[in-house]
Amino acid sequence: MRIIPVVDSVRPYCSSITSLCDGVGVRGEVDTSGNRLAKCVRTAEMDKIPIIAVVGEKEMLNNTVTLR
Repeated sequence: MRIIPVVDSVRPYCSSITSLCDGVGVRGEVDTSGNRLAKCVRTAEMDKIPIIAVVGEKEMLNNTVTLR
């Protein structure tokens, strides 16, 4: 699972999602490349990552993620 933060302010929330994923046996990593969102998603697709989670302010406030 690759977690893509939309803005830098949600990176701590992304790290907590990674911890939860590890707890249930799903490998997760936060994309820290700093590229645009579209490029991060495209890179994850080219890397054959099966689950891509996009996280923004709204997701952080609602304690959710948007899967792609």
